[in-house]
Formats: sequence, structure tokens, C-alpha cells
Amino acid sequence: MAFAVLLVVGIAAYYNYTVAVQNAPSGQDITVTATHFRMLSQAHTDVCANIGNQQANINYINSLSDSTYLQGSCCTPMDYSHYVSQVDGLKNYTDIPIIPEDPYNVSGVLAKQMISYVSTNLTPAQQAIYDHAVSMSGEGPCCCQCWAWYTHAGLAKALISQYGWNAQQVSNIWSLEDCCGGQ
Repeated sequence: MAFAVLLVVGIAAYYNYTVAVQNAPSGQDITVTATHFRMLSQAHTDVCANIGNQQANINYINSLSDSTYLQGSCCTPMDYSHYVSQVDGLKNYTDIPIIPEDPYNVSGVLAKQMISYVSTNLTPAQQAIYDHAVSMSGEGPCCCQCWAWYTHAGLAKALISQYGWNAQQVSNIWSLEDCCGGQ
């Protein structure tokens, strides 16, 4: 009986791995990505707290030690194929150091840097770009006004004011750095 259970579990694990390999973008390192996904999908340091309270979220992020990582999803379980597409898409922005490489594994140092821009005063034209990005995204920087909302808002303000990004680019990066889980 125990052998039959182990056999079924082994077949299911092989099937899940095979599906992941078949659905991965070409050139994607399946082993590393799958390992990161397994670890991050079980992590729970990414939490929604202080909803709508900008100062409390700034204080929270700034209180993190530099060695801390905000890991996992906050709202719904992570989806492997969505995770792969996010990480793969973020590879296009490695030349911009304030953009996270992995939305489910953000260092305290990077979160502090992104949130430091949340109070940036944009020009009226830049604010119009930001506001248009919010309407394009359907939810703004995040699904709720938690730490991620304010860090992603800060990132957007930096990308608009320092890199000259437009609303579509900001909306796209918010989609790629979404750490809420699901698809």
C-alpha cells in the first residue's frame, strides 16, 4: 500500500514538473525558477498591513533590516506560469537598479529605496502620466494600499521623473512587479 501511495505521489510530482517545463519560455532556467517558486510560494513575509496609512507603511519599510526580504504573496497563492512570465519580463529592466528582479523576493534595501520616492512632487505633466497609469492599470500600483502600493508608487514616480517613462511603461511595470499572487 505504501509503495502505491509513493508511486502516485511520484507520478504527480513528475507530471507537475513536466507541465512546468513545457509551459516555460524558451531559454528559461527551469530548475532555478522552479526552486525559487517553491521557496517563495511558501514564504509569508509579504503581508498586507497598515492599509491606506502611508506614513505607517513608510515607517514599516524603513524599520526593516537591510538583510530582510519581503517574500511570498500577500493576497492569493502564487501561480507558477504567471511567476515565470513576471520574472522573465523583469529581465528586460536589469539596467534600472530600482526595479526588482523578482516581485516575490524584494530586499529591505530595495524596498526602502523605492518607498523613498513616494513623496516625490511630480510636475503637472508628470502627475498626469502617473494618473493615466493608475487608470490604465485598473487598480493602481497594487490591489490595496499596503507597503507594496507605496513602494510601487514611489518606483513609478522615480521612473517618470528620472527616466521619462510614460503611462503605458509604468502600467506595464506595475503588472510585472505585482506581488499579490494569482494571475
